[in-house]
Order: sequence, then C-alpha cells, then structure tokens
Amino acid sequence: MFAPRCPWCGEIIPINFKRRELRFMTDFCSKCGHEIKLKKDSRQFWLNALCNASLVALPAIKYENTVSSHIGIRTIRSFDHPYVKVSKHYVPEKRAKYKIVWDQKKVKHPNFWIIEDTVIILCFVDKNDIAISPMIAAALYTIEKVDKCTSKGILSFVKYGLLDKDYAAGTNFLVYCENKVVGRGVLEDDIHYPSF
Repeated sequence: MFAPRCPWCGEIIPINFKRRELRFMTDFCSKCGHEIKLKKDSRQFWLNALCNASLVALPAIKYENTVSSHIGIRTIRSFDHPYVKVSKHYVPEKRAKYKIVWDQKKVKHPNFWIIEDTVIILCFVDKNDIAISPMIAAALYTIEKVDKCTSKGILSFVKYGLLDKDYAAGTNFLVYCENKVVGRGVLEDDIHYPSF
C-alpha cells in the first residue's frame, strides 16, 4: 500500500538496500543522504512467512495450477514493502494531533495495515478542497483506532518534508498514495514544537 519513505525527507525508498539481514536493512537516502535503518513489520513478516510455508507444503505435481498457489503468490506480492523504521532518532521539530477518515475503497482494513511511523504525503486544503500548501511528508507518530475507517493520533512532520508554515487547528488535509487521495483529515490542534 504505502511505499516506505525516508524518515528525514519523505522520498520513496527503493528496496535495493546494500546491507541486508533477516529482519533489518540499512542504507542511505539517495535524496538527502541520511542513514535509514528499517525493520520488517512483525505482522507482515509472519504473514509472509506463513504464505511461504504454505507454498512449500503444496504438492509438486501441477503446482502452478492449484488455486492455493495462486492465492499464496498473490498474497506474497502484496507484501512488496513490509518495512518500517527502527527508531525515532530523527524526531522532527513540529507535531500536531490529527484525525483521518480513510477511503476504504482505496485502503482496505486501514486500522490493521497502516501502522505507527508510516511516512505519508499530505496536502492542506481549504473548504473547497483547493490546495493551500505543497505536498508535505509527515509520519504517523501515534495511531489510535476510532472506528473501522477512522484513526487519530499525532502527526510528526519530517525534518526536510517541505512543511512551509504552521497550520492551525481545524485545517483540513488530503492524504495521498500513488497520486490518489486515500484519506481526508483534519488537524485537531495547531502545529507546534513538542515539549519534552
């Protein structure tokens, strides 16, 4: 669904990491040059392992023609990018509380697949859905399930993610994935520096 993005600048991370381990991958962002260390999300890791195990258990005869093999292969392909960042070492300077209603036609089971630290691309809009900001990268620092297609929590604006100014509580925004709107959100407080 959401391609993994650099936690410093929001650029999409190509999955061609130089240093790979079973659960971790480390490399440098090609755009901003910062080191990125990612780990596989445990839910997707185990689902992927289960699908692989089911494929191994299938009979060798007419393997390609079995229904279960097609389902297993399709499931494995859906986990092309099962990675999230390891630490919050880059903690950005500005945050805000949010509420997002996900479009369930474009994001199936959002409260399961969308996890903390996912870097999303959003655009602030006015009441007529006309853009009032550039495309901005922000991490879902915390996520709390409200209902089947709604979540709320804290947005953490990544350091080089093009946040052009501080927006006030009540400002609407659209969430994008592959140039399509997949959610509509609103800020529940002003963008501000966190207090430590």
